[in-house]
Amino acid sequence: MSRFAVFIDADNVPSRIIPDLFKILKERGSIVICKVFGDFSRPNLTSWKSVCLQYNLEAVIAWHTAGKNSSDLKLCQSCVHTLYTHGNINDYVLVTGDGDFTTVIQDLKRNEKNVICMGVESNCSNILKNCCDEFIHWTQTTTPASKISTNGLLVTVTLSPLASS
Repeated sequence: MSRFAVFIDADNVPSRIIPDLFKILKERGSIVICKVFGDFSRPNLTSWKSVCLQYNLEAVIAWHTAGKNSSDLKLCQSCVHTLYTHGNINDYVLVTGDGDFTTVIQDLKRNEKNVICMGVESNCSNILKNCCDEFIHWTQTTTPASKISTNGLLVTVTLSPLASS
């Protein structure tokens, strides 16, 4: 059974994906660490407060400054910190669409960690999709309700080729 460390880039994914994310991961194992990164004082991130409280997510505030990727840097730092302090975690989940995380993904894989990336299909970098061990994306859909999740997002699982070490 997998033990997951989950790192969520709130700037790049909507909070409404969290119920599906938890459902997918809990079917595969247990979520040991779950952190959400963003400047939660910004109007577009206010929905995260109730989601963090409901799902017991650790909110990590990264104040937004012009031209800076504060959230991305904190997320990467937290991944590396977890790598060296929680050796018993072998499965890392990055919830983002941002291709800037390829370097930290390479570091995790060099340390024999499985990396799953999750994001909204319309906002995902192809580089990100290709560098992880598995990519799971959500797609907006008009499919009948019997075929979609409760929040209107269809979960599609695609396996990416394993990158050579």
